[in-house]
Amino acid sequence: VSNLLNGFVSSLSGSGSGFVDAGYDMFIGLVYAPGGCTVQGTLTVSTSGPANVYIGDWISAMDYYAFIDGASSYGSWSWIYQWYSTSYVNQPITFSTGYSGDYYVLIIENPNNYDISYTYSLTISHVYCPP
Repeated sequence: VSNLLNGFVSSLSGSGSGFVDAGYDMFIGLVYAPGGCTVQGTLTVSTSGPANVYIGDWISAMDYYAFIDGASSYGSWSWIYQWYSTSYVNQPITFSTGYSGDYYVLIIENPNNYDISYTYSLTISHVYCPP
């Protein structure tokens, strides 16, 4: 069982890099937390200029996207984690779900009038699913 759990935990970890155009947002699928489980880890994000960094569930991320895309005139999103005007985040994070699982999204918002680069990594350290 421990080998299976270790394999599952390592498959949740991930990293990536890219660019965010001036005035735009980058949406990155981060992790799926199974129903009733708690997932813990460390998120590191580095950007080449100040950025707003958010983590939300899938529904909040899509509500936010619809709002910034002009498809919705109101916003009903809420962020689990948020950092404003930062170029570096190194933070322990915890995702806890209810009965059903949830997918979490990392959003990097570039409020600048120039493009920025970013790197991110999520290292999962623990998954707990009560019996």
